[in-house]
Amino acid sequence: MFKKKWVQWLGIGGTVLLVVFMPKIIDWLFSTYFSDFTALKIVTAHDVMGYIGAVFGGVCALIAVVVAAK
Repeated sequence: MFKKKWVQWLGIGGTVLLVVFMPKIIDWLFSTYFSDFTALKIVTAHDVMGYIGAVFGGVCALIAVVVAAK
C-alpha cells in the first residue's frame, strides 16, 4: 500500500514538473543543435505547445465521437 501511494505521488510530481518546465525544455531543445530539425531558430515553445494542444484536442474530440457513437 505504501509503495503504491509513493509511486502515485512521484507520478503526480513528475507531471507537474513537466508541465511547469515544458516551455523551457522546448526552448532549450530548439536552441541546441541535434539535427537540422532542431536547428530551426524560428520555432518557439509557444508554437510547439500550441501544436501539441491542437493534436491533443483533436484526439480527445475523436474519442468523444467514438464514445458517443457507442
